[in-house]
Amino acid sequence: MSHSIFEKIRGLWYATVHHTRKNNHFMFYMCGFSKYIMPDGLSRRALCGILKEFYHLPVGEQEYIQQRVDYYCKFSDSIFLPDDAPRLSRFSFKERESYVHDYVNSTYFFDAYEYVRYFPKRFRWAYNPGDVFYLFPLPEITKSRPITPDDGNRNNILLNLDKVRHFTWVYDPFTWEQKECRILFRGDVRNKPRRIKFMEMWQAHPLCDLANTGNMTLFDHLYYRYIMALEGNDVASNLKWVMSSNSVAVMPRPTCETWYMEGKLIPNYHYIEIASDYHDLIERIMYYEEHPEEVKAIVEHAHEWVAQFRNKKREKLISLMVLDKYFSLTGQRGARRQKNRYYIVNDLVKLNASQKVNAQSKAREDVVHTLKSIGYKVCDIVNRKYSWGAYKPYHHYPFITKYVVNKQARRFINRIKEGDTVFIQDFHLEHMQYIATECLARKAKVIFLVHDIQCIRYSIMTNEVEQLNNASVLLVHTQAMADKLRSIGVITPMRVMTLFDYYSSDPMQELNETLARKSEIVFAGNLSKSEFLKPLVRERSNKTVRFKLYGFLGDLKITGNRIFSYCGVFKPAKTGSIIGGWGLVWDGDSIDTCIGDYGDYLRYNSSHKTSLYLACGIPIIVWKHSSLADWVREEKVGIVVPNLRRICKRIETVSDEEYRQMISNAQAIGKKLRSGEYLKTLLNEL
Repeated sequence: MSHSIFEKIRGLWYATVHHTRKNNHFMFYMCGFSKYIMPDGLSRRALCGILKEFYHLPVGEQEYIQQRVDYYCKFSDSIFLPDDAPRLSRFSFKERESYVHDYVNSTYFFDAYEYVRYFPKRFRWAYNPGDVFYLFPLPEITKSRPITPDDGNRNNILLNLDKVRHFTWVYDPFTWEQKECRILFRGDVRNKPRRIKFMEMWQAHPLCDLANTGNMTLFDHLYYRYIMALEGNDVASNLKWVMSSNSVAVMPRPTCETWYMEGKLIPNYHYIEIASDYHDLIERIMYYEEHPEEVKAIVEHAHEWVAQFRNKKREKLISLMVLDKYFSLTGQRGARRQKNRYYIVNDLVKLNASQKVNAQSKAREDVVHTLKSIGYKVCDIVNRKYSWGAYKPYHHYPFITKYVVNKQARRFINRIKEGDTVFIQDFHLEHMQYIATECLARKAKVIFLVHDIQCIRYSIMTNEVEQLNNASVLLVHTQAMADKLRSIGVITPMRVMTLFDYYSSDPMQELNETLARKSEIVFAGNLSKSEFLKPLVRERSNKTVRFKLYGFLGDLKITGNRIFSYCGVFKPAKTGSIIGGWGLVWDGDSIDTCIGDYGDYLRYNSSHKTSLYLACGIPIIVWKHSSLADWVREEKVGIVVPNLRRICKRIETVSDEEYRQMISNAQAIGKKLRSGEYLKTLLNEL
């Protein structure tokens, strides 16, 4: 195609101003050398901070990044490096050694060095640059790999290499309609049988403009609607910039892939697919000429695919995470990680003058117990309150109290190093927020375990959203709570616990004993707060069941009521005191539904009562709109009810065999709760 002087000037303008040209190799080498001469220590010190940025991203972004990391490095177990794998210390511009090559092309060297400079020189790696269209027998880092089903290419670990040649994006001033309806191909065909075959088949066709590599600029390519992206040694190097233009890539289904994830491209959605023998080329083009809306949709989808690779900061993070995963799976990051320390910061309130210690709640104590068992060091922040004498009301002096706790907080913060983990339960306290802020500044990981959220429970304005966003990750009760927090502005990544662990040394209720108590419903807790008990006592439809109440009775009147019995107060760890056939998880003012601040809160929280009952080995009864309702059905550990009227009828519908299975499932989960398995598993995932 010949162009006027005006068109040539226009092409030059877009090439220089809008970067509608190939990448500049001179600038690439200048940037590469500038990074090469930088002290390695600066990069290695920055690595931990860069990797920890991942934990401050939204959950959706984290999932997307992790999916790409796992796609490039498909291993999840250990990788065994060959004994002769070279150390990073031997990877220099002067030597440029790789695992299989005595000499590495300078573009491949600078692309790899851009990322490996962040890791210690003592690390070993197997690096195989160049056009790779075959599978490795051992895990090696490379630019490309064959596309295989069932992770057959997992030994080829992809890194973003040869970017200066492959990752070019163009600005296209023409719409698809403005382009000429012709098929263009420019590329090197020497020693490339697939390209030679294509040229022989279609070079004489009037719709085709095909030639060996020439002086045609990228801007000149943009005059054509259809541009062939044919694989050479491995992938089609022009595919990236073609998909960034308003032209359409035409090609057979790819057989190799690179960092661009060609294996995930969808035929006739991201590109026009033709047969591997090219026989249907004209037929496919004619179809899309008759269906312009479809081809324009392909252009839009191609632009969406390209957009994910244009965020340089994110691409750098993914590249470093791939290498970090590689070095971790080869056992080379473990020694460094063992030096990282783990802390749980505990808030304690102590009284002077013979006053008793104000003990932590059962849930908090169990969290501390679990963390201590897996190596966390407990650091208490002691908040002293003062009394004028034994058995007299205590008080505190705000300024003194603040000074004392902040002094302890500063002493703790001075211990924290980059890479440490700090676990906090009382995130709402001012000195805990101070600790979290300072630890994050020191590039430590800060975990908040959320016990209760007042702005959700009472529907009031608090500063909890701001407080929760001051952490690396949150451990929340349920997915419903995570969704609710996300809707009110919490952007910190969250992980769901489902249940709180519940330690107890008392023996679990025997299965046969539970079977014999199918008509007994246990309710334990603060009975004076549980307003629904008052109408439940007056309810006359539940004559075949018996309710057993544990806790402070308060003003609740059950004298003379034959279906209710008061069993007294028990110590939280003494689960052997709880005897019954079902555990009731209910709250609020009504027996028709869970309403009020406490009742509605069941839509989001995981009540600690649930863990208590399961730790006792008894099935549970939950409200059908509670956050745990679906979980109870799936795990078959109880029943779900809309209200507490005629609950005896619902229990009667449960067969003895179903009830036996519920008890077995409850006991299995109860054993996990008694050993802290829920929190341990979650922390292992983190």
